[in-house]
Amino acid sequence: MDKFQALKGMRDILPGEVAQWQDVEEKARYFFEANGFEEIRTPLLEPTELFTRSIGEGSDIVHKQMYTFEDRGGRSITLRPEMTASVLRAALENGVLRNSKTSRLYYLGPMFRAERPQKGRQRQFFQLGAEILNAKKVEADAEILALVQGLLSFLEIPGFKIKHNFLGEENERQTYIDILKNYFTAGKSRLCEDCHYRIEKNVLRVLDCKMPGCQPLIEAAPLLKLSDESRKTYDAIRNALETRGIPAVHEPRLVRGLDYYTGLVFEVVAGGDLGAQDAVAAGGRYDNLIASLGGPAMGAIGFAAGMERVLLARQSSQSAGSRTVYVATLDARPETEQWLDQVLKKLYQAGRKVKREPSLHSLGDHFKKAVKAGARFAIIIGEMEVKNKRLTVKDLANKSQEEVTVDALPVYLAGHSD
Repeated sequence: MDKFQALKGMRDILPGEVAQWQDVEEKARYFFEANGFEEIRTPLLEPTELFTRSIGEGSDIVHKQMYTFEDRGGRSITLRPEMTASVLRAALENGVLRNSKTSRLYYLGPMFRAERPQKGRQRQFFQLGAEILNAKKVEADAEILALVQGLLSFLEIPGFKIKHNFLGEENERQTYIDILKNYFTAGKSRLCEDCHYRIEKNVLRVLDCKMPGCQPLIEAAPLLKLSDESRKTYDAIRNALETRGIPAVHEPRLVRGLDYYTGLVFEVVAGGDLGAQDAVAAGGRYDNLIASLGGPAMGAIGFAAGMERVLLARQSSQSAGSRTVYVATLDARPETEQWLDQVLKKLYQAGRKVKREPSLHSLGDHFKKAVKAGARFAIIIGEMEVKNKRLTVKDLANKSQEEVTVDALPVYLAGHSD
């Protein structure tokens, strides 16, 4: 009998790895909500037209990456390839924008694109991100970049760099598109086949090509010339970033891969184990998208970060383990179980992750499991601990151990963590 395997680009996340994912997800939720954002969850499947209209038929995503099929009712439906369009559809359908108040929403979840699997990006991949709907220019632009900078710092991403550009108003972009079309058409023989398609459908996408052979022509391409008004807006954004102490650099050929962006666009790159695909987050302003989907004319801005790339870029694989506590029970007596319940409740209230292996009763085996789980501390509950109403806490980093009461446990753990 043939063995079943996961589909290409669809990978399993096994128990030893899941702790790292949970750590990022928990920290992201905490950070977003502390900054006034509320979580939104949308279906994995949406009407295909939602994405063709919002992302743009000239984008690589719509052209060749979407998982699109016909359902039993003959409707064309698509597994979501990105989240912004789904968030806007949900907000419009459910009256989130009815009172024209600014809405701050965040999300975590899987997306799907039928592209070549690569390091940090699978065909089913996960994103976390945020959107500000009814967002004022400059003010919200600086807010979203501050959010990105703060989140990646909170997640301990080392050496990341924010790059940004400004795409101007529609008439400025159209003039620039005409200039680029003439320029790239003249050098078409030096571009890849995908760029031949982009020249016809959306020539700005050529600037986003990563093929080495296309880079010489791209690097020599004309730059977008902004009007005085757009330059004033862009300068105001850059001044706001400087005032907030957010380091960021201007990248004049940054356009991003989605057609709905207007004004500010940005990308965050990081080192670590990412290689050439070093972008961990990206986003920008999309002032026309809400109205194009049938909503009111109002500005909006957002970003998304790839979970897989965030995990690859994190400074230490032990960052999740520092909050993990291993609880070792040496017997299964009713008294031990009652005492264990009190300990687990106290650890839960203190925000600690707990690992256990109930079937083990050898202290040595428990310590091996604790180390494998990445725990800094092991709490021992045996006959003497239950009798004396005290816990033995072993610091697995320096091999020391002490006895503490249940009530003192959270303070002890906090005071002895690095």
